[in-house]
Amino acid sequence: MTPWTDIYTDLSRKVHTQSITGSKYFVIFIDTFTEAKHVDFLNSKNHFIHAYNRLVAYLGHHPKVLRSDQGTEIKNAKMTKILEDNHTNHIVCAKDEHYSIGVAENAVGVLRSTAKAMLLQANVPKKIWPFAISHACYLSNIVYPSRSDQTITIFTALFNKKADVRRIPPFGSFTCIYHNRRAFKDQSFDLTSTQGIFIRIARHNKVLGYWSKRLHHKRQHRLQSTSLSFHTAPKCCYT
Repeated sequence: MTPWTDIYTDLSRKVHTQSITGSKYFVIFIDTFTEAKHVDFLNSKNHFIHAYNRLVAYLGHHPKVLRSDQGTEIKNAKMTKILEDNHTNHIVCAKDEHYSIGVAENAVGVLRSTAKAMLLQANVPKKIWPFAISHACYLSNIVYPSRSDQTITIFTALFNKKADVRRIPPFGSFTCIYHNRRAFKDQSFDLTSTQGIFIRIARHNKVLGYWSKRLHHKRQHRLQSTSLSFHTAPKCCYT
């Protein structure tokens, strides 16, 4: 079996704490072969189709099999047309028999619990919950054993190399982003840095995501080329 050809998916229940990005739900996609996880965030259940399209764009192909429950966000005319046009077999579990997609439903609960622990430990506002979910998914992909071979991690099963986790900061740890003083109007007294907290490893090479309590929004800052040497993984190890 080839990774990301047979996929489980499930949508979380509504999160009543609206995130700083406006997200109210998260959807998970799980590779049956390795149990690698990919998460996306939605403002509405009806936006599942956009999350699926982003996954396909990220992978570069449609899966051969998609397994889900009978949620109308997945089982609808638009999604059915996309799946049929791309020869994807949509396997829908019977009503009230969610055990057939239990791997996805369990992953939703595990990610939610892990993110909750991260938010509590870091003592940060709940509104950044999508970044805690995203980082929890990222960590699970690089440290959990692969379903296809329990002696190696998911990351190793996908990319035939070990992930370098030595420079991953703890979630919520202090982050200080230094600025170019030459760009300041007042080089003597303007602040030379923005203080914030680490919230995730972004998809793009050598980018660390941070959130500034002072500015109240997420930013990204490009690091030096030697800062995050582990950040070279291909598709679907980031979220």
